[in-house]
Amino acid sequence: GWPETKSGQCTIGGIYGSGAVKSNYKLKNIYVETAASCAVGLEISKTAYSRHPTAAGCVGSIVNMEIDGLFFDEQFKTGTGYDNFISGEANPYSSCTGTLRGQVENLTISSNVAGTALSASDFVLPAASTVPGLKFTAATDPHAVELARYTRYKGKNAYIGFGASAEIDEDGADVLGPQQCVERCQNDWSCDCVSYETVDGTGYCWKRRGCEDPTQFEDNSNFDVYVRPW
Repeated sequence: GWPETKSGQCTIGGIYGSGAVKSNYKLKNIYVETAASCAVGLEISKTAYSRHPTAAGCVGSIVNMEIDGLFFDEQFKTGTGYDNFISGEANPYSSCTGTLRGQVENLTISSNVAGTALSASDFVLPAASTVPGLKFTAATDPHAVELARYTRYKGKNAYIGFGASAEIDEDGADVLGPQQCVERCQNDWSCDCVSYETVDGTGYCWKRRGCEDPTQFEDNSNFDVYVRPW
């Protein structure tokens, strides 16, 4: 049941099979600047490939883990086997009780995936009873930038030959609006400006580098260029 992905696995994850109980672990402010297959793929299993259970064959639970700030610039790639996935040990031995039942207890995931927080509906939970207390919240970017800080060039587009020295994005990323577009730039130190386009109510964003001469931007009424305030 483990989800296989073309990118290797999820951004955070693994199959855990140790007899040690893990408590109060915290991951904070993880930024992913490209499309990923999934955010979290976590499983506790007494049959994990690399396992170190107790003498009785018990595996420890993961208790009160917090993922505080998981940020993705783009939506996940879609297709078979790309789902987020969380499961504890579905069939612990009868002698394995308490925190040695191999559960994922009270996991909190604070996230922002292309402007939207993850929810339970985004996850495959094959043994939901082994994941008690699972909680989802929206993440707040500690490095958020105000749209007004970026200089807007209305009706302009930037790419190689027209005011930009490099095209970081070959394809436009779907975004909710210009705010999310400039946030993509702000989280990428190689980005100097973005080209933003709206088509039938959907926003598209391209990151650019070397946007030093706005007079070279192309005239295009479908686009706006936002230049980063270094």
